[in-house]
Amino acid sequence: MICKMNVTINGIPTEYISDFPKGWEHKFGDHFKYPVLLGGENLFIKRFENKPLAYDMLMALRTGAYAGGMPILYAFGYCEEEQAYYLFQEYIQGTVIEDKLKGIFVFSLQDYAANIFDALNYLHDQGFWHTDFNLENIMVDRERNFYLIDIDSCLPLTVTASNKTIKDASFSGGVFFNLKRVEPSFEFGDVDGRQLNLLQLIFSIIHFYNFTKNREKKSYASFLMKGTANALGTLVPFFDGILRKALTDGIGFEEVQRVVDYIIEDEFGRVALSNQPPDPAGQFALINKSSELEHDENKGGQPVKNKVDKDDPVEQVGAIAKIKQSVPEPIIQSLEINGQALAKISLKRGEEYMLSWRVLNASHVELDGNIIAIGSRTRDLLAEHSLIHQLVAINQASDPVKRSAPRSIQIKVEGQVHELQPPKPKPQLGHFKVNGRYPELKVPYGNRAIVSWNVKHVKSVKINGEPRPPSGEFVRSIRKTQTFSLKGGNIEKKIKVLVYKRGRMYPEIINFLVNGQDASSINVKFGEIINLSWSTKQSDEIALYKNGTKIPLSHQALKNRFLSVEEKNTDDTPYAIQFKLIAISKDNQKVESVRNVWMLPKDRKKITLILLGTLIILAALILFFIILKNYS
Repeated sequence: MICKMNVTINGIPTEYISDFPKGWEHKFGDHFKYPVLLGGENLFIKRFENKPLAYDMLMALRTGAYAGGMPILYAFGYCEEEQAYYLFQEYIQGTVIEDKLKGIFVFSLQDYAANIFDALNYLHDQGFWHTDFNLENIMVDRERNFYLIDIDSCLPLTVTASNKTIKDASFSGGVFFNLKRVEPSFEFGDVDGRQLNLLQLIFSIIHFYNFTKNREKKSYASFLMKGTANALGTLVPFFDGILRKALTDGIGFEEVQRVVDYIIEDEFGRVALSNQPPDPAGQFALINKSSELEHDENKGGQPVKNKVDKDDPVEQVGAIAKIKQSVPEPIIQSLEINGQALAKISLKRGEEYMLSWRVLNASHVELDGNIIAIGSRTRDLLAEHSLIHQLVAINQASDPVKRSAPRSIQIKVEGQVHELQPPKPKPQLGHFKVNGRYPELKVPYGNRAIVSWNVKHVKSVKINGEPRPPSGEFVRSIRKTQTFSLKGGNIEKKIKVLVYKRGRMYPEIINFLVNGQDASSINVKFGEIINLSWSTKQSDEIALYKNGTKIPLSHQALKNRFLSVEEKNTDDTPYAIQFKLIAISKDNQKVESVRNVWMLPKDRKKITLILLGTLIILAALILFFIILKNYS
């Protein structure tokens, strides 16, 4: 049957009729087709025979959600006719990095780190982590923008990283090797998916560094060799500290930026990545960290693993000569007020507005005469009087410094200086919650904390100092006690989240059974053997006590988690035996479970009745034989 689906592209309902399998490609178990024109957009469509791992996330993001460093997700749904799932996402004209590295590939390491961090951070905010982070799943387009793809293989942050959940070990293997090196007790599950992704990003940056720094050696660019991959951490002297922080406090973009800064300060951080032998004369040697190849207007490239662009040939060595003399011109892509790119905009006096911009090939911007770092892209301002905002993009990588042509936007403020303004509504807190609660709360180590908020009559709020919309929600994996703060207008709120110690430090007794019964008090009949069995979790040692005296446990008993105890009541009254099971973790955390076993005596009344009944039967038999003899 032909699959027909109603999908929405950019807010426009569109009917999609699948032509599968005509013209569809297949790789790693999934089918895909590109570019497909639908709803006025060129799309990359992926088809799944089985429910994707990231089904919940794809369902939540299927309305054209955009995040830096990721293709736009336009739609996701299920086709009843084919019993298959379809994902509709932005078609990126580009190539996977793995193929780019087969030739000379010059790019801004800062852009790479920022783009991929934005993508990972967005996924983490949705409560998921990328299980297949590798060079085949990172794309770069002709403008040297980077994209993380294959997000359908993401898993919830509640699922720990292991050799079962990680699909590709090209980066994770080296990360885990180094974590084990700095912390011998490290085990799977000690680092959550968010921290693993950030370490993989850092590891990939160090890989590019190795690719350049050691290319004159036999081991150059041999990242796939286990020994070289594991040793990459030694190229950055403070890498071990980052690893330890990932296991304790957790890392963020600050650590990623620190590695980038270290590499670009080293001369090898400015050498073109190439699989060609080093140039002995240094003709093509040092280029600036933010240098790129001149913009190529040719279009082409497919967002497909291991597929080289037909119209995007690998650059040759001669291109580096051009780079040495040509640092790219800074470009202003947009300058907007409240999302509107107009030459002039009218505002009411006292009205709040947001000034935002986007630039390329720039290290800084100059806004109204003030130099601002490239990481900042917005300003929250107040309309007080008419003025003209002017923005200039600056590339400090060249000598002299390159500046873009200025771009301006005019603000016209309506109303006289002394005109009375109607009172502005005061900011009003709708709610600010963590896991649906206001006060201080506790969560187990590694569990998710859902932070949600709603503040009325404000343009934006700050959550832990980060600008956010006036209402929203995000998910964090909690690894340490932390406080979430909200600031919006004159409203300030804080919620403290306390974290239990690591789950592996707390043993757990799953069950402690006496003759198959899981109860605090159990009756045992006279002559019945007491069978003790137990099951524990995250324990390094087991101790069993009988009335306060430790019972020696054989290796077989520990292995089978089973012990038989023979105990007979020789008294006429019942008595109790207390059995105590203690589970002990590696760091001496203990948990115990107690069972009171009541030993029942012989039932003498029952025995008396049995004897009396037996005598009556014997007497009856004797009487029967006497009567029978007399009758004869």
